[in-house]
Amino acid sequence: MFRKTVVFTVVAALLAALTWEPAPALQSSGPKKRVGVVSFVDKTGHPGVAEAAIDVLTTELVKSGKFIVIERAEIEQVLKEQALGQSGAINPATAAQAGKILGLQGIIVGTVSMFGHQKATSAYPFVTAGKLASVVTVDVRIIDSETAQVLQAESGTGAVEIKATNVLGFGPTYKYDETIDGGAFRAAVTQFIGNLINQLSSGEWTGRVVASSAGVATINAGEKTGLQVGQELAAFALGEEMIDPDTGVSLGREEGAIKGLCQITQFFGKDNDLSKCKIKSGALDKQDAVKIKQ
Repeated sequence: MFRKTVVFTVVAALLAALTWEPAPALQSSGPKKRVGVVSFVDKTGHPGVAEAAIDVLTTELVKSGKFIVIERAEIEQVLKEQALGQSGAINPATAAQAGKILGLQGIIVGTVSMFGHQKATSAYPFVTAGKLASVVTVDVRIIDSETAQVLQAESGTGAVEIKATNVLGFGPTYKYDETIDGGAFRAAVTQFIGNLINQLSSGEWTGRVVASSAGVATINAGEKTGLQVGQELAAFALGEEMIDPDTGVSLGREEGAIKGLCQITQFFGKDNDLSKCKIKSGALDKQDAVKIKQ
């Protein structure tokens, strides 16, 4: 009787993906930040790889528990309504524009720059041994919503390898499936997800006033974000936009003086992620920024 042997192995990158836990983030101040994967471009010509990268990256951000991750459908609706990216890939400026509309503090764009299947076989007396691998490279960038500047760029390459032995013609046939390709994507994302989370987590949380009247301001964050009823927020206007005279690129806005204080009285809206905030002093106007009172 001929003995058939099948051996499955996974490269070290996949093992890391399966056992990965988020690296300790830099100390962040305030509630959870709103982040979203605004766009992903496929440079490989393989249908579905951009969507696969978005799914894996979004899943890892949600698993970290550190952010409010905006759903892909909501992002796509904004891109469609604003006619952004119709001429091709979304650039940092249009990504920042979409991020402002969505209230994102962390904007992620990316590219699948390599994807493929590799096969190798070796013939021995009575035995044929071979291996197949799914290999992918994912590149990501974090965009500043105010300046459209690239804050951080990361890249990762992952591979899943299957080995099999065929004895005298008896043995397995090679077959790729989504599990194998998905493992390669997860292995690629694993290589940079810790750094990505650290960058997105760092810095102070801010929100925006979306409406103000009759002594009450509405804030674009609430219970889901991590705010609490009774919490006080300080409001300030954003100063004049600073433009680099050589490049014409926005360098951001200076933070103005504190305009007023308000206290959260209730939550409402989808997932209770809007706040009613009673104005206690000063004045709060639409588009003012808010942060936790220190």
